Amino acid sequence: MSTLNRTAAEIAAAALVETFPDVELLGGRDTSVGFFYDFYFPHPLSSESEIFLEERMRQIARERRPIRTLEMVPVSAKEFLIKKGRASRVEEIGFENTLVEIIEMGSFIDLSFGPHLKNSNELSSFKLWPIETLQQGQYRLTGCAFSTKEELKNFLKKFRAYKDKSHLVLGEKKSLWKIWKGEVLWLREGIKGRSELIECLKSHLFKESLEVEFSSEEDRIKLHGNLAVEIKKIPLHLGEIYRTPLAPWDPDSGLLSGEGGSWIQISSYISSSELEGALISSLQSVGKTLNILGFKYSFRLMGRSRSEKSLLRLEKALQGLKVEFELDLQENHVPRIDLLVKDNLGRLWEGFSWELMEKGFFLIGSIERLYALLLERSV
Repeated sequence: MSTLNRTAAEIAAAALVETFPDVELLGGRDTSVGFFYDFYFPHPLSSESEIFLEERMRQIARERRPIRTLEMVPVSAKEFLIKKGRASRVEEIGFENTLVEIIEMGSFIDLSFGPHLKNSNELSSFKLWPIETLQQGQYRLTGCAFSTKEELKNFLKKFRAYKDKSHLVLGEKKSLWKIWKGEVLWLREGIKGRSELIECLKSHLFKESLEVEFSSEEDRIKLHGNLAVEIKKIPLHLGEIYRTPLAPWDPDSGLLSGEGGSWIQISSYISSSELEGALISSLQSVGKTLNILGFKYSFRLMGRSRSEKSLLRLEKALQGLKVEFELDLQENHVPRIDLLVKDNLGRLWEGFSWELMEKGFFLIGSIERLYALLLERSV
């Protein structure tokens, strides 16, 4: 769905430019609930502007405009955007020696990293929300897009009900945390609940692990590997709870974004011959733990190609577990297994993930995300 909503954001930007010639595009992207696009407009907007923009987007879809992605070096990309009247987008281009992606849809061009749909007519079912005012002259256009009208209808129904079932609302309502200056300020009951979840996970998942704690923020896998070499014990499972800085509060996904916060990680150093069995055991252990917590879940296998050695080993473990799983192949995917849990809106989030390393595998999960999902299960 990210490709669909990412393209919808660009079609919305094209509609903005074609409806309001004085608009200055500031950028947009897909989100966990749809898409947004920010823009600057020097005049007041009517309360029904999104209705006109929605119709313009439908017209662009009917025109069947081909969508192409142009790859350029940063210098050329900057010159091209300025020449095409998109100077406001140039500041986002860094100086790294990496290719920049620019979307071209008829006469409309924009800085936008893909992938995107191949043609505008592939956008058939979407909805725009009322335009938000960010600050003087700056606005945000938001919406959502789906493959079919039925999917859109079902989502809108869930979305209306989600307002009262979202951890975004429940957390503050139950005095678990407070959003202060765009960040999460944890309160006593929230700290207590998070600590109880950590102890529950440790009691079920750390049974065979040596619990460790590192003060360094270096690459944790490397630190674990160095310790494993010194201990010289195979199999060796190193279990750890650690913290990284939380990202700014996302009004769409909140704690479900899994960006920073508390993490549980188990690094398992296993001989090659025992890898498959150890993976299956780890998958079963985590599954049983989430069953105890009342979660329903599914599995997803990610990778770049079916012929990838790492992906084949992970696939074999899932087959040994005798479970159904979704296969998601994309060029930028690192081979891994995701255990997916639904929130009250029906979105799937990674509860835990498994990735292979040089001498085994590691399991990782976000404590805050699991806590948010548990909170939503309580209503």
